Amino acid sequence: MVATPTTLATPKKTVSPRHALLEELIDMAVKQAGEQFLDLANKLAGALIDATDGDAKLIQQRIRAGNQLRNRNFAFLHLATSTLEKALRREIAELAPASKEKLRETAQSLSLVSLEEMDNKVALSGVSKPFESLYADALQTLNVRLAFLLDRDILRVNQNPFRPEVFLVAVQEAWTEFDSEEASAGLLQPLLKPGMFIELGPLLESLSLTLQTKGGMPGSADGYKRRRTDADKNGPAARTNQAALAQQLRQFFASSDVAGSAAGQIVDGIASGMLQGVDLTIPDLPAAALTAGSGWVPNASARAIGAAAVASIAGTPAGVAGVGT
Repeated sequence: MVATPTTLATPKKTVSPRHALLEELIDMAVKQAGEQFLDLANKLAGALIDATDGDAKLIQQRIRAGNQLRNRNFAFLHLATSTLEKALRREIAELAPASKEKLRETAQSLSLVSLEEMDNKVALSGVSKPFESLYADALQTLNVRLAFLLDRDILRVNQNPFRPEVFLVAVQEAWTEFDSEEASAGLLQPLLKPGMFIELGPLLESLSLTLQTKGGMPGSADGYKRRRTDADKNGPAARTNQAALAQQLRQFFASSDVAGSAAGQIVDGIASGMLQGVDLTIPDLPAAALTAGSGWVPNASARAIGAAAVASIAGTPAGVAGVGT
């Protein structure tokens, strides 16, 4: 009997609790959506085959596309799932502040986008509006909790990485890869509407619940606002630290466009040492501060502590990090 080697799944390596929670949210969204993609493929296939409006050529094109989708629904399931995971990672990466160089690269990439692709994005943005209205409350709650997790003042619907548009675009991209005929590209868009798509309500609610239970955040928007008021008192040092952490998250998720892999595997070489052993707790006042006539200055100590923390995260000497503060 020949022994069969067993390959153990490599556990994801995460850089911080925040990174680990974002990974969990991505996995949860992909899993819950993936469980519905097969049924979605069958419903869309039936709608394509049964449609009778249009000329004979369009009807034949729909029947051909519908039969292909019905017969190869598992191939569509795989494409939709992998496309969605990549899309979610890109969206999360975009939540971090962009550098000037990154903004220039984005502007150049937009200048290369074809008019057809731009029209397609505009059309899908319109398709997502009924979904945004349907899930408005769930999206608002998720916006608040994601903003809390990412230390942002506010997160709008069009910034939410789990908004309906992201799922719709992922399905459309999977479809164009599944059926590469140019005439088939626009066949699905008219069909994508509430009742003919995956159920996003339970998915959004489970994401919010996970953020509430594991993210250490309040259950209401009022609690979030109180936290933001307290956070604003921390001053420039806290905002500098926030930007450093956000930039790390951008690097982790933006680099994950390769073959639908987990972000933890991509950042193996940079994971160690980041956010480890950084003490951001408020120190006790020194004895000098309690002595009358003392020259101790609290702001100077705060600046020194903030510079040391940022330097530890960025891997630069504390003296360098403190220049210009």
